Amino acid sequence: FFFQAEDGIRDAQESRGLGDVYKRQEYKTLLMGVVSHDVRSPLNAVIGMMSIAKGDSNIPREVKEEYIEPTLNAGQLMLHLINDIIDYTQIEHRQIKLIPQEFDLATKLNELIHLISFQARMKDITLNLKIDESIPSLINTDENRLSQILLNLLSNAMKYTSHGCITLSVKLANSERLAFSIEDTGTGMTERQRSSLFKLFSRGEDEADRKLNPSGAGLGLVISR
Repeated sequence: FFFQAEDGIRDAQESRGLGDVYKRQEYKTLLMGVVSHDVRSPLNAVIGMMSIAKGDSNIPREVKEEYIEPTLNAGQLMLHLINDIIDYTQIEHRQIKLIPQEFDLATKLNELIHLISFQARMKDITLNLKIDESIPSLINTDENRLSQILLNLLSNAMKYTSHGCITLSVKLANSERLAFSIEDTGTGMTERQRSSLFKLFSRGEDEADRKLNPSGAGLGLVISR
């Protein structure tokens, strides 16, 4: 009887312990989403001001190229990371919704290439964009989600590529689907890294990878998947 009672108490404690862990994890997820949402508002204001400055004809072009455009790009990339965090909390609570709409694919892909162009210039990396001629100019899908996925993949390619080139390609997979691919001349991956590719907060584990990507959050591929 005493053994059974001890087992029952132990099971209850373990169950309560697991419940506490899940509650703490849920609280952390909610807190992360709230904080990220609050940070996004002032960041949008900074991006808005930089966008106005970029379009101001009274500001010299060299000032725009050296100061305003890099600041604007950095702000947009930071906003992208914050959106990833918010989206992760929504995924955890199954609140993600897709909103299809018609948009110009080439324009959107060029915008994404432009977002990482400053980093590419700093590292002397060539950016290539290849769009199959058979793809119609207008497509219908969730523009924001597609942009988010591709920018995550492009950012990863940029982080782990120290020289050479990065190429974004798109072609028809069938009459209703497009196939996107991103190739780079980066460090590549080991089998161990591939096995943890879509795990939360997972990053390259060796010293070379940490030098290339010292501050990555490990959220991008999880969100993309």
